[in-house]
Amino acid sequence: MEYIFYLTNSCNLNCKYCYEKNKINKVINFNVIEKLLKERVNSRERSTTVSFFGGEPLLEKQLIYDTVNLGNNITKNSKHKFNYSLTTNGTLIDDEFIKFCKKNNIAVGISIDGNADIHDLNRTSIENKGSFDDIVKNSKKCIESKLNCMALPVVCLNNVKHLSNSVKFLLELGFKNITCNFNYSDNWDDTSLEILRQEYKKVSDIYYNEFKNKNYIRIYPLDTKMYLHIQEKKCVDSCNANRIAVDTDGKFYPCIQYVGDDRFIIGDYENGIDIQKRRELFSRRLNSKVVCDGCSLKDRCIYKCGCARIMTTNDIVEVSPIICETERIYIETADILANKLYKDFKEEFILLNYRK
Repeated sequence: MEYIFYLTNSCNLNCKYCYEKNKINKVINFNVIEKLLKERVNSRERSTTVSFFGGEPLLEKQLIYDTVNLGNNITKNSKHKFNYSLTTNGTLIDDEFIKFCKKNNIAVGISIDGNADIHDLNRTSIENKGSFDDIVKNSKKCIESKLNCMALPVVCLNNVKHLSNSVKFLLELGFKNITCNFNYSDNWDDTSLEILRQEYKKVSDIYYNEFKNKNYIRIYPLDTKMYLHIQEKKCVDSCNANRIAVDTDGKFYPCIQYVGDDRFIIGDYENGIDIQKRRELFSRRLNSKVVCDGCSLKDRCIYKCGCARIMTTNDIVEVSPIICETERIYIETADILANKLYKDFKEEFILLNYRK
């Protein structure tokens, strides 16, 4: 089970592509978190993943400290393990927080889009000032301390032509893991998608050269597509029964893009999961008839992802063509890259990718 806790819907930045529209000062009550974590002791599962989200979760650092300390006490008394992750804009990271994350094995995702010009295109403060300097300073601290952290750039229409340069910059900064998130809300067309394709070709070249120099990095979604093929696995639908997004008011949703939309409430912390409502939502989405059913790439594609559908069509049934096009770009690029790596560095590639 994974709980994604929306600690607050407030944020100290005003990013152009942010899908959080109501940035009012709402903070989750710790009693909500405490109740849900204590209930996990009676679960048949041996572990629970806790993800901190927002808004900007570091506006509520004490909630993070209190939650992790509670989890540690529960683990000590029951052996039920908690794993932690956090998504942050990086501006409020300090030395104390880095030490706390290292001590408690908290994985930290930092939203950073590239160099100063690229990053500050979209990620500005409420006062419309660039956020690059603070984020780079704090990212360096995380990397130098060997914290488990990754970069989370967002690919938009206004920065897609810089994608490969952004990846190069982030690698030079010291990140070993980069997850490129596509902004589905932009008005992509054939021209911009072709730029995306060419940029991912350049990203794959960067990946190849890093591998050649024995710098074993991970760049997603390329690594995801390679992994699914190599391990003969199907793409996991993140909006499944094992994930619950908990809003600041304690209401439950299937995943992050659903939060705040009353159509998709599936329970709350007081009454638990509405099994029937959740079953109806999943059935409606998974049983929908879409053109993807006959596609040879569907097992490696996110077309079943309800969040992707919500972002592109505002519905959980219809699949947008933009999902098909972007997924095809990722899969085709990943396959070409994997074939080159296997051909030129067979032993290293097998060692890193074929272990179960």
